[in-house]
Amino acid sequence: MSNSTFSGNYANQNGGGGILNYATLTVSNSTFSENGGQLGGGISTFGPLTVSNSTFSGNSAEISGGGLINGQAAITVSNSTFSGNGAGRGGSIANFGPLTLRNTIVASSPSGGNCANFVSLTDDGGNLDTDGTCVGTISPNPLLGPLQNNGGPTQTLAISMASPAFAGGNPVNCPPTDQRGVLRPQFMACDIGAYEFDTANSLLTAVRNDVLTLIPTGNQHDQTTLSAVASALASALNSHNWQGTDGNHLNPSEGQDVFELLVEGVSGRLRQLQKASPPSAIPPQTLQTLLNNVTLAGRTLAAVAISDAAGGDPTKLAQANALVAKGDADAAAGKSVSAIVDYEFAWALVQRDE
Repeated sequence: MSNSTFSGNYANQNGGGGILNYATLTVSNSTFSENGGQLGGGISTFGPLTVSNSTFSGNSAEISGGGLINGQAAITVSNSTFSGNGAGRGGSIANFGPLTLRNTIVASSPSGGNCANFVSLTDDGGNLDTDGTCVGTISPNPLLGPLQNNGGPTQTLAISMASPAFAGGNPVNCPPTDQRGVLRPQFMACDIGAYEFDTANSLLTAVRNDVLTLIPTGNQHDQTTLSAVASALASALNSHNWQGTDGNHLNPSEGQDVFELLVEGVSGRLRQLQKASPPSAIPPQTLQTLLNNVTLAGRTLAAVAISDAAGGDPTKLAQANALVAKGDADAAAGKSVSAIVDYEFAWALVQRDE
């Protein structure tokens, strides 16, 4: 089960408001929110379970396991985020079998404590537990943002550089991307939880570095196209295009050129490789991940520009937000180039005086 959302479901008896599992289940890049049940508001499992890059937010259980209950199976949870889940026992996790936590945030359970562990809980490193009931060490508040669209197909809880989850992951267990498809790590080490902190600049830098690595592995057409992509990204990342220090602000006089580089020089060419005949030697999922990250960078730049313009012309701001929403819809439908164009228009709208 991947790239999926379970929200607002409820189950009695054995529970599993989102999922009730008796077999072998793998869950990745998915979100469980506002689900409920007597046991296991998000997931109730009686068979082996692996969870990675997933978010559990606002789930509840009347008895045990607001986010997840493990009924004697062997389960592993990696780079996931649990927050705001509640239960009689084990607000986020109730464990009755071998459980291994890796690079996972378990925080802010309003009832039942973060974890209720009755058998075996293994700390495999990089975990953040705010009350000490899960891995035995109380960690600081992870400073999570609200559950919202932060890019990618499912909603996530964002962190900032100020979060103790930033760069706190055990690198041995870090997956190659986060829940949204953003490359890990963005900085010195991967982040704890399902969300990898990124800026538009760092996303584009990561794409450029990945493209440079891919060039030698492609066929002749791949190499020519990817070399042009890398060149366009180098131009976009030129320091004179950027202002401030957070990597999310473009100089107004240069921003239009940067977006055009992203539309034509990067996204357009990557889309050509996806449709190339003869086929590209680069794996389709790799190309899609690159496109996702370029698209997310464009969205970030547009969103920051709109945020900076708050208090300006309300009609213009409404139009810009509508363009961002259209870009999100296009991105979800796989129309990466169209999405970047939408974000470009939104950015340009709030940069103009007229």
